[in-house]
Amino acid sequence: MESCKGTIKIPYDETVYQPKESLDDTFINGFNYYLDGIEALVPMIPDSDSATLLAVFQAEVDKFGSSVIATVPKGMCHVRIPGDSRSTICTPEETKDQGGGVCNLVAKAYLHEIPNADVVILNSGGCRVEIQSGDYTVNDAVTLLPFSDSLWALQVTGAEIVQVLNEATKNALFGDSTGAYPYAAGLRYLVDANNKDTPV
Repeated sequence: MESCKGTIKIPYDETVYQPKESLDDTFINGFNYYLDGIEALVPMIPDSDSATLLAVFQAEVDKFGSSVIATVPKGMCHVRIPGDSRSTICTPEETKDQGGGVCNLVAKAYLHEIPNADVVILNSGGCRVEIQSGDYTVNDAVTLLPFSDSLWALQVTGAEIVQVLNEATKNALFGDSTGAYPYAAGLRYLVDANNKDTPV
């Protein structure tokens, strides 16, 4: 192959969405204006025959998504960094020591899925929402963990685990991504938020 050419094309349903007016967000609207300027946004009207066929499948998806998979007796909070004010369920004081319960629960679930693993580490940005009390559905679970992530089992040394924790914590506390903060199962560690070099 000697060359590769092409342009971005993003179809949208103009009967229900106006890219430059639908969201009250300066950045997103500005980005939409940019996409419109390079003619990336392509208005489309859904094909009625295809829509009729897809409606059958959508009904099944909706039915599956509303299936109750658990009953939650008490809501569980989610914070990216221990002690932050993101949660509507817990106070910063309640999360300052161990962070939010959601990512801790997810880490334990991942460890359960890989019985021969000793520890699990995941980033807080992988968990998206809090767990509310009451019926918990498939849609709730997908909203909590919307990404198609894979679990990887790796052979690592203790020093490498410490390195991962330090790098992730440094990026979360002193870098540009709070979602990098590490949550874990099968592992305990202390974080010194005043130490930019080795916080763990």
